[in-house]
Formats: sequence, structure tokens, C-alpha cells
Amino acid sequence: MKMTRLAAWGCALLAGLLCFPAAAGGDEREETAAFAYGAYLAGNLQEAERSYRYILTLQGDDAKATTNLGLILEDLGRPEEALPQWIKATMLDPKDAFAWTQRGWSYMALERYRQAREAFSKARELAVSSSTLFEAELGSGLLELSDGNRKLALERFGRAYAVNSFSASALYGMGLASWKSKKYSEAINNLRNSLTQDPLAQESQIALAEVYAKIGETDAAWQSLRSLSSREPDNPYWARRVEAAEKYVSERRQELKRSRRIAWPYLKEGAAALPPSKRLRVGLLAVADGRQASIQKMSFVSGSAFKIVDEKLGSILTGGPLQQWEILFRKENYIYEVRNPQGIVVHSSRQGLALVPFDNAAGVLVKNIESAAGPDEGDRELRGSLELAPAADGFKLVNHVSVEEHTISALSASFPWNIRLLDALDAHAVVTRTRTYYLLEHPLHSDDKLDLCDSRHCQIYPGVQSELGLAKSAVEATLGLVVKSAGKIRDALSHAACGHATEDGVSDAPADDRRAPASVQEMVLFTRGKPSKDLLCFVSGAVPPADIRWTRVLDASLVEERAKRSLKVGKLLRLIPGRRSASGRLATLRVVGEDGEQTLVGADSIERLLSPGTLRSTFFSMHTLYRGTRPKTFVLFGVGTGSQRGMCQAGAVGLASTGKKFGAILEHYFPDSELVKITAK
Repeated sequence: MKMTRLAAWGCALLAGLLCFPAAAGGDEREETAAFAYGAYLAGNLQEAERSYRYILTLQGDDAKATTNLGLILEDLGRPEEALPQWIKATMLDPKDAFAWTQRGWSYMALERYRQAREAFSKARELAVSSSTLFEAELGSGLLELSDGNRKLALERFGRAYAVNSFSASALYGMGLASWKSKKYSEAINNLRNSLTQDPLAQESQIALAEVYAKIGETDAAWQSLRSLSSREPDNPYWARRVEAAEKYVSERRQELKRSRRIAWPYLKEGAAALPPSKRLRVGLLAVADGRQASIQKMSFVSGSAFKIVDEKLGSILTGGPLQQWEILFRKENYIYEVRNPQGIVVHSSRQGLALVPFDNAAGVLVKNIESAAGPDEGDRELRGSLELAPAADGFKLVNHVSVEEHTISALSASFPWNIRLLDALDAHAVVTRTRTYYLLEHPLHSDDKLDLCDSRHCQIYPGVQSELGLAKSAVEATLGLVVKSAGKIRDALSHAACGHATEDGVSDAPADDRRAPASVQEMVLFTRGKPSKDLLCFVSGAVPPADIRWTRVLDASLVEERAKRSLKVGKLLRLIPGRRSASGRLATLRVVGEDGEQTLVGADSIERLLSPGTLRSTFFSMHTLYRGTRPKTFVLFGVGTGSQRGMCQAGAVGLASTGKKFGAILEHYFPDSELVKITAK
């Protein structure tokens, strides 16, 4: 007679894993294994651990349970307990390269470098897949670097790169090894190449700044640090680094800022306008969480004649096209000054102002923005009119623009590849417009009286300079079309690449490769495996490989700094993965410190801790390497880029390349929906 699952758990708990049932059939092991995987997905790692341990009481030589238990113990931050499981796994199957690789990671976590070296060597010898060989070589490189063997580390990272030539992490390791060997030119070259492979590999940019500072390239170091600081404007760590580097920067500081400089507006008087559509209030210069930066000073040039409107006095001034005016905030008396092209103050006010071109099709170019904490100091040209809303430390810039005009720029900015497949662009134009209308009905900035912001919190919207001709054509071809479900506008999201399946359950895999992972090991192997070339993400050949599979090597000291500051947990002890979605994305992360622990919920909070603005997705598995009892390095193996909800852009390109029309693409990603046209009122 079979034991009930509850009795099995209690038996294992009370008898200290020495309880054996009267009958131990294979069905019971399979049922318990399924429950263990469910507990893992739910974030109940202790329950998963107990279940796998119970399976091993039923049959001690169960290799699958041994491997899954080892992975669970690693996630729980208990490498000293995971190691015996990997030793056992390699004894049960001496030819299992994956188990040997994990054994190497566990030895590394315990700083037992000689044994780790032997385990990784065995894994390399046995590896039959490029992904397992790459992991073993990468682990070997990190091991030799930690053990001070820089020449051997460079060799191992080089072999990892030879196995996977798209790996930014292998190039990052080569850069570190070259830097530590004082081969600075090689280090800079490797780190730059790493950023070429994956522009979001923040660790390479950090190392590059350090190398520049080491060799006296202070201007380049300052530029890199400013870029890092812009991703974390609230982090005093980067502010201090920038301030320290600024002391050694040349007098050409303003010229060194990586900013767009635009001479005159592209949109001139008489340009063709799009058909009318609903007007939006878009908050500009917003950071990732949607908060707007205040502006203290800016210049502007209108493509047509314009008027300046005072909030209380009405229209007060007019100006001609292509004249540069200036507006600045006087903090000493909270006055906004308007200066004409001759630099003469022609109006002062404490009220809000508006800049309104007489020609609705003309653009307004905003130049020389000065903001205390603005994320983007470059010039930008905007369609529509501009509002200067009063703020305590300056003014907030708000763009009044139509939905269709906004969609051109938002579409251009969010579809980054050089794609000429019009149906993919048409589908994405509909998704972008639908998202805008959804946010109008479900505003994220109602307190600020905004419809949208210009950051990814709502939709990235950089202005006219980002616009692509093909994007404008896609908007015109789909004017007014949105996706509705049950008569309501859908929250139609999109993301760069899903890598297998979207969070909504839509598969991008071929029909014979759609089985979801059914165990912890299968999930981990999926994050590290080489994806099928038949994925829709890959069909077009235009998608950067890093969008689909990526590896990151994170410095734990930076993660700890963020955890101390924002979570108040003290010195960092462990990061423990929690609940996962059915597709594998991490939904919660436990942060354990000496002063307590906090659980992060949602992709945004997890990204802010691990790699602000640069974590491609939360679909990853992780190894933690320690120095003593404290984390030293987090090694992440990840899948996909973006939220993985809604339409997969890479998959849409794949479908278009096979001849699918934009309606069929939208039907694929938004089943049970319909296309509806919204007309301007």
C-alpha cells in the first residue's frame, strides 16, 4: 500500500531521513519528484529539499533525485551540503559531465581550488555538448583567476570564447586576466569587445573604467563612470566615484559628455502631418521607475513660428522659426526667465509656461539641458508642443503630442535591429499603439497629471531623432489599429526575445521542442543550453545572440552595497531564488544579511539589486562563489531579454521572415483577440 504524500513528508522529517515505507514503488517516486518540482517553482525550496531527500530514502542510488537535491542545496546557499550530492552523482554516473561541472562549482564555492580544478578538468574531458564545455571552461577561468594563476586563467577564458564566440563573459574574463597581468592594451581590447557582444554587460564597463583610471586615461574613466551613474542616479556610490574622477578630468569636460548635439530641427514649417489622433501628456527625462528629473536650464529652437503661453497670463510672446531661445530657473527667487535670441530677459514668471509652434507638423528642438540628476543631457527634437511645469528645484518638461506621432518614436526606439520585414514592424506598431491606449485607461502617473513618461516604465520615447522611415510607414499602414479582448483594450506588451516561450504561454519553439522543463535539473540545463536554431527568435538571423542566451559575472560587493543601502540587511550572506513562473522566470528573491532578510518581489526590484538597467531578464540560474562565508561573485546563466510578456519581437521577425502577415503575427502572440480601429474624436 502506498503512503500518502503528507505521511511521506512527516516520516522523512520525524525519522531524520531514515523512515522507509512498506512499499516504495516507482509511481510514488515520480509523484514525489513532481511535487518537489512544483515546490521549487513555488519558491518552497525547503519542501523541495525534503521531497528529494525522501526519494533518496526510497532509493539511495536515484541519480535524478541526487542531482536535483544538489541544485536545491546550491540555491539555498549551502555548498558544503551540495558537494556530497555531486560526489555521489559522479559516482553513480562517472561520465556525467554536468555533474562534474557542478562538483567543480561546489569546490570553488568552498575555496577548495585543487579539487575544483580536477572536477572541471574531468568535465572538459567528458563534455559532449558545447554548452557544458563552455561552462566548464568559464568555471576554470574564474577558478584560476581567484587562485592567482593569471596566465592559465587567460588560457581558460580564451578556450571558453573559442567554444562560444558570442560570450561576453568569456571576453570579460580575458579582460580581467589581462588587466591583472598588467597587459592594459589587451585588457581594454577584450573589455571593449565584451561590450560589443553584450552592451548590457555592466561588469565589463566597470572594469574598463578601472583600467582607464589605472593607466591615467582619466577622461575615458570619467566618461565610463558617468554612464554607470546614469543607470543608478540615486546610488551615492557612483556619484562619489564620478566626483572623485572629475578632479582629474581635462578642461574639455562639456565636450567629453556623451550627448547628442543637434544644430537645427529636422521638422520644418510645412512638413506633412499625420492624421489627427488623441493628444498625450508625456513626461520627459524620466528614470527607469518613471520619476522625472527637474531641469534648471535649457535652450530651444522651433521649426516654425511659435508662441509662449503663460499659465495665468495667456499668450505673451511670439518668436520666429530657427531662432535659439533660452529658459532658466532662478533658485534664489523661484523665477522662470525667458531669454530671446539676443540673451535679453523678455519674460519672468512663477507660473508654468508652454511653447506652442503655429505649425502642428513642426518640431521643437530642446538643447543644452542642465539637470541635477537627469538621465539624458542630449539634445532632442520633439513633435507637438512643450509644457514647462513648475517644480521645487526647477521645472518638469512635458510633451503634448498625438498618439500616432508618439508611436513613431516609441516604435523606432523599441525595435532596435536593422529589420526591413514590414509585417513585423506593422505588428509592433499595433502593439505599441495598444499599449499607449491601455495606459490612458490605466494611468501610472495620474498624480502628476501625465498620461505617460518617456522611460521604459511606460514606453521609451526619445523624440524625432530616433525615428525611422520604416517605422513611420508602419504607423501609417496601421493607423488607429489596436488589439482588444472581450471588447477591452489589452495590456499589449512586447519584449526583445523570449528565447523559447513567452510568459503568457505562447511557444516560439518548433513543434517537437515544446516540452516544458519538468525538473530542477531540466530548468537549469535549459538556462545554460544552446537553444535550437529552429526557434522563431533565430529564424531571421538578425537577432543578437546575447538577446537569447547570456551569462553575467557579478561582483558581490556591488550587490551588497545596494542591499545595505536600500534593504537595510547589513553585510550580505546569501541570495536565495524564490518563486518562479511556469516559464522559469524568477518572481521573488530572498536577500539574507547579517542584520536580517528581505524578499524582493517582481523583475524590477530584482534587477535594481543585481544589475540596474542591465539585467536582460529574470529567467536565470545562478552560482554563488564565496570568500570565507561571504559571497564574492554571482555567476548568472540567463535566457531572453525583456519582460517576456506579450509579443516577442525576435519571434515576430521570425514569423515575418516565413511570410506571415502582421495580423497572423498578432494572432500568434495575442490569441482570442481582435483588431479594432480607433478613430479620432
